Amino acid sequence: EDREAVLDDEGGASPPNPSDDALSALHAFLFGGPGARTADHWRAVGGVIASRGGVIAPEDLAPHLPAPPMKLRGSEAAAAVAVVHFRGRPRRCEEGGGVVFEFPELVGGAPADGDDALCEAPVPFAGLSFERTLCCAGLVGGNVLALWVLRGAVDGALARAAAFFYYYSLAILAIPLVRFGVHVLANRRREERNATRRALADELRRLRDEDSSGVAARVRFAER
Repeated sequence: EDREAVLDDEGGASPPNPSDDALSALHAFLFGGPGARTADHWRAVGGVIASRGGVIAPEDLAPHLPAPPMKLRGSEAAAAVAVVHFRGRPRRCEEGGGVVFEFPELVGGAPADGDDALCEAPVPFAGLSFERTLCCAGLVGGNVLALWVLRGAVDGALARAAAFFYYYSLAILAIPLVRFGVHVLANRRREERNATRRALADELRRLRDEDSSGVAARVRFAER
């Protein structure tokens, strides 16, 4: 049954206010919309562990971590963060040496979806459409331009007031400009972490094909 129809019948639904929508868009342009949350990534990591039956080798876990190690040999130290987060425990691997990690609270998950690395999606600048972003940029920039023209067209007290609001509008304009630079840098770091995760997954895939490697033995031991 249509949710809007149900709300209308109950009398609790009201059409969105266009002014509220415009203010929300301007707020998102200036200060940003909902960003990526570390909790969401950890939830996805928990899903990966559960899909492995709650037991996973550090090297198998490394490509999915929020802060992946630069090399696969650093997986055990990097994965210790997940052990603390999910209240897991190490278990000595009887084949290949080293340890695997057990997570008693993460057992019985859905089968793995086949992804070798848990990559982060880029975060949008404001979460708005191109047209709305352009409108917000025009509004903020036009405000600066209008006050600049007004400042030169009046004198006396009006000129001082116009100058105050002109510099105030410049400060407002600086907010999205600075935030855009931070946003680009943050997304670049996300892509660097994704590249590291993909490289770890490729290295793990290669080592799994080598039956003589300790990594392959640990992964097989965890999969039992």
